[in-house]
Amino acid sequence: MALPVVTSIAPSSGPIAGGTTVTIVGTDLTTPTGVSFGATAATVFGAASATEAFAVAPAHVAAAVDVTYTTAGGTSATSSADTFTYGQMLFSVAEARAFDKAQLNDVDLYPDADIVAKEAEIRQSFEDVICGIHFNPTVITDYRDANRTRQLWLTHHNPLLESPPRQITVSSVLIDGGNGVGAGHTFTPAELADLACYPDGRVIRKTLGYWISSFPYGELAVQITYTVGYATVPPDINRAALLVCVEQMTKKNLSDRLKSYSDETGSYELYMPGASNSASVYGIPEVTTILNNYAEDPVSVG
Repeated sequence: MALPVVTSIAPSSGPIAGGTTVTIVGTDLTTPTGVSFGATAATVFGAASATEAFAVAPAHVAAAVDVTYTTAGGTSATSSADTFTYGQMLFSVAEARAFDKAQLNDVDLYPDADIVAKEAEIRQSFEDVICGIHFNPTVITDYRDANRTRQLWLTHHNPLLESPPRQITVSSVLIDGGNGVGAGHTFTPAELADLACYPDGRVIRKTLGYWISSFPYGELAVQITYTVGYATVPPDINRAALLVCVEQMTKKNLSDRLKSYSDETGSYELYMPGASNSASVYGIPEVTTILNNYAEDPVSVG
């Protein structure tokens, strides 16, 4: 029996909680005996034909993993075509369907893959374009000049101290490593444990230690690797993302979308893609208000 080959999967990402139904395309997929996401086996899977199958992604930590397919002929070789990325989504497919039962519940018109793709698009916009922060726990490496103080300020900090605040966990520190090249002093586990990390981006050495507890002066003298992000998506960001999802997926024509908004303070013309004003990024006042609470530069939001 021939070895199965995976040539593509869709969708290629999903939440860490699992539950995403993944379509697997390839060859010799008949009669699967197992499908694995990384080292974690899927418990629900099956084949529609020799060239198409499916598997429900199991729960997994945030990571990019290979989806491997096993039959009596063996297990498929890994490649970039089978990569599935687990991440913390701003909303799940189930949440989107529950949020707009009238329209998004139509699985034929709005299949899972389309909702997953829209969530990824919204998440990228919220994180990279508008807010400049990470809602997923994300590993960052900074090169900092500390100027011989006990305190270091990280680039990806939490300027407004949102509630809940983002968590910062330092995993490694290299002193005077020459921007990642050359010899340097790597913090020991005890020195890492001596660091205090704060949501506003401060990392402080608490007691006397290497170089009398200060971070040394020098151009990019400290290489620090840390994880920053939210353990869970803030509820207001979840709602904002769902509002945008419904607006963009169900109102495909610009003429159908909200153009003005009135409240007790007056009437407002809203931003539309391609228009010259910038009253609101998405044309949804509630979304603008929420994103302003997280953006490092609120002026860029509305």
